[in-house]
Amino acid sequence: MKNRIATCLAVSGLLATAGGCGDSENAAPSTREAEKTTGAAKAEPTLTAERAKTVAMRLANDKAFTLYHCQPFRDGQPARFVAGQWVWIDLQGFGHGDIQATVQLAADGSTNSVDLKLLDSQNQSRLPF
Repeated sequence: MKNRIATCLAVSGLLATAGGCGDSENAAPSTREAEKTTGAAKAEPTLTAERAKTVAMRLANDKAFTLYHCQPFRDGQPARFVAGQWVWIDLQGFGHGDIQATVQLAADGSTNSVDLKLLDSQNQSRLPF
C-alpha cells in the first residue's frame, strides 16, 4: 500500500511538472506576464519601413499644404525604426530654401509628431572670406 501511494504521488508530481501546471503558487510567470508587470515590453513594429514612409509622407504633405500651400514630398528613404518608433526625415526644395520634414510614428503607425521647418538662407548675412 505504501508503494502504491508513493507511486501515485510521484506520478502526479511528474504530470504536474510535465504539463506545465500554472496553478502552483511557485510557478514562474510567463514571459508576457513578466513584461506586463515590469513594463519592460518593447513596442514591436506593425508596419513595414515602406508603409511607415508612405504614412509619414502623407502626413508631411498634409501639413505642408496647410502651412505653405504645397505638397513637396514625393519619394524618399524608408522610415527607420528607432527606440520603439518610426522616424522619417526628408528635405525638399521650396522657393529660395528647403522644407525639412521630421515625422515620428508609433510602432502601430499612429502619429506621434509631424514637424516641418522652412530653411531659408536668403536672410543670413554673409561672412567675409
